[in-house]
This record gives sequence, C-alpha cells and structure tokens, in this order.
Amino acid sequence: MLCNAAQMQMTNLKLQALGFHISARLCKTCMCVALCAALVDIPIFVFWFQDWTMGEDLLLKTIFFCCCAATLLVQSYGLCHAASRALCLAWHDAAIRTTAACLYINAALVIPGPLLSGLGALAFHAPRDEIDILLLTADASLQVLNVLLLSGLVGPQQWARPMEALQKLAEIHGFGLSSKAKRIAFPGRVNPASSNCIVSFPGKYSEQWDAAVLAANSQEGVSLACVFLTDRASGLGQHADNPHSLGSCWCHALYGSLPANTYLSVVDVQQLQEEHGTQSEYQQALDFKKADAVAMGQLLLIKQDQAHLDWERQLAEALKEAEARCLANHGRAPWGCRWFEEWRKNARDAAELGQTLHVFYFEGKTGQGKIAWQELSDPKVREKVRSYSGLGASQTAEVAYLDKEGLSYVEHDIREFEILMGASGITASWAANPPPCDAQVQH
Repeated sequence: MLCNAAQMQMTNLKLQALGFHISARLCKTCMCVALCAALVDIPIFVFWFQDWTMGEDLLLKTIFFCCCAATLLVQSYGLCHAASRALCLAWHDAAIRTTAACLYINAALVIPGPLLSGLGALAFHAPRDEIDILLLTADASLQVLNVLLLSGLVGPQQWARPMEALQKLAEIHGFGLSSKAKRIAFPGRVNPASSNCIVSFPGKYSEQWDAAVLAANSQEGVSLACVFLTDRASGLGQHADNPHSLGSCWCHALYGSLPANTYLSVVDVQQLQEEHGTQSEYQQALDFKKADAVAMGQLLLIKQDQAHLDWERQLAEALKEAEARCLANHGRAPWGCRWFEEWRKNARDAAELGQTLHVFYFEGKTGQGKIAWQELSDPKVREKVRSYSGLGASQTAEVAYLDKEGLSYVEHDIREFEILMGASGITASWAANPPPCDAQVQH
C-alpha cells in the first residue's frame, strides 16, 4: 500500500509539472482525506474482515475507497488528456510522440496497480492457491514499471531529464510552465514548408505570442521571424554590424543616441510586490530584473525602505554612474541590436522563400504608428507617434525596415491572429471565435 501511495504522489507531481494544478490539488485533497480515514480506522485495516458491518467502520472504508478511486480516475484522465493534447498539437515531433506514449502507459498503469494490490491483500485472507502468486507477481511488475516511467529511467532520451520533457508538454497545453519558471529565448523560426510568416507581433499579447512560438516550433504551417532574447547567451545586450554603415551597429539607425537613464534600472520594491501577488512571483520578477541588468550592463538601483534624502543621494550617484556607462558605450542601446539582425535575417529568408509576410497591430489600431526608416533615430518623431501607435517599440523599427526594403506585407488587427492560424492549418485550441477584421495589404 505504501508503494501505491508513493506512486500516487509521484503521479500528482507529474500533473503539477504538466500544469494541471487544479486536478493535482483535487487529488491531493482526496489523498489526505483517505489517509485520515485510514489512520482513524487502523484496526480495521489490520483485521480486514472483522466488524465489516459496523456502521462507523463501513463509513470510514467507504470514504477511503471513494477518495482513492477518485484520485486514480482523475490522475488517469489527466495523463491521458495531456498525452492526447500533445499529439494533437505537435504530432510530428518525435520526442513529443514518444513522451505522449509514456504518459499513456502511465495512465494505463495508474488504476491496475492499486487494484491488484487490493486483490492481493484480499487473497491473503482467503484460501491460498496459485492465483495469489500470480497477483503478487503482476502487482510487483506493474509497480516497478510505473516507477521506472515516472522517474524517467525508462522512456525517450528527453525523459532522462523529466522536467524538460514536462516543461515542453506544459507549453503545449498553454499553462506557461516555462514563463513562470524561466524565460525561454526564441531566435525565430522560418519553416520552409510554410506559406505564411509572422514578421512583426506585439509582445504585450503574451498568450497569442506563446501560441505563435509553439506553432512555429512544433508545426510547419507558419513561420515566425520575431525574436525574443533573454540573456547574454541568447544575444541580449549584444550588438550586430550594420552593413550599410561601416564600423557601426544598428543602434544609431534604430534609436539615435540614447540618454543616460537607459543605463539605469530602478526597481521599486513596493510597486513590484503590488504587481506580483505572491512572494515567489515577486522574487522571480526581481531575479529577472537583476539578470537583465547584468546582461545589459545596466546599473540596478533598488528602492526599498531608504529615507527620502538617502534615496535622492543614491539616485544621483546612480545617474552619474549611468552617464559614464552610456558614454563608454557611445550612447548605444544597453539591450543591444543583435535582436534586429536576427530578425532581419529571418524576414529576408521568409521573403526569399516566397512566404506571405504578416504584421499584427494592437486591437483597433491597424496601420497606425508607422515611421519612415530615416526618422527612427529622431526621438521627437518617435515620441509623437507613440501616443496613437498600434505598434510596439521594436515593431516600429521592423515595419520601417520592411517599408524601406520594399517588402510587401499583410496588416492585421490582433483579433485576426486565430484566423491566420486556422488558415495556416494550425490546430488552435486557444482560439475564441474572434470577430472578422479586414486585412490590409501593404506594398
């Protein structure tokens, strides 16, 4: 019984890793209730058939078995659901297929294991025969197999590092395990078999962005030229040569000369805590701020409980240091321009493959906020456009470059995202029947 309890707990942890938090909590509650019933009724479990008809004992047994049955059914369904969704959304990914197969096997073994254990326990109180040995052998074999699968010792190569495999499945289910635990860099992906490529996307629509990344990575129906850099290793804070300006990177063409305060990252602890409800979320956000500051060479200044005069003094000293860093970096963007070079290559590759390029705008602002390439470095122009723009800051540069290069693209309201996914043959379980919008083609 202890082995079965351990397996149920391991399965619960797997459900949590897959993002089925409500199901995992429900199972945990049922397991706790069953444990309490068992502890109260220990004499009955020791002397199994004694006083079976006593009302209180029968009630405790009923509670115990019902809670165990509910836990096993929910766990089995959760694993099957996870595997089925994974196959529907990323069926051509070999690693996902193998991982899904392991989940199906786990789901199939969740119920028979405890059932055989129960039958084996009953057999000990009945006249013994060869069936006893068969039940015990089958029970032990199933438990060993299930433990091997749950622990990752048996399964696809990725299963040797189970959290990575579960993380990938969690992303497929849209639970954002990665976004809660770790920011995943995305270098863009141009699928040769695709006829459509998203070349500019507003990052504030995180759910649709995650879906676009998943579709580009796991299916060939769409390409995604946009990039997302999260650390120095992926290119954050790094620069790329501008082939049109010898000896310069893209920064001055994209941003002009940036002010010193861009090299200063100020974190207000109280505000950050209000934005992130739990302590773990707050700590994670603070860790991201620290990591970003290191990657971009920014000075991190944390406002916590300093006296007003102390804070003003620290801020003045920090601004002085930021000015020195800005001067040393020739006024370039601390976040770098590597992202633009990677995006430019992706957009060029998609255009050369004859893919239709797509630009998404904020809701209700299609076509608004475009700037000519030569005006990107003018802070006054950028500031004026920002008040009504339907493009994010990076998008403004992307669209300006597309116009400069004469690359045609189709403009969309963000509400058309699911429509494009459907037209590209992408299985979009997140779609919500958005209202139709008229796309605009720019030449």
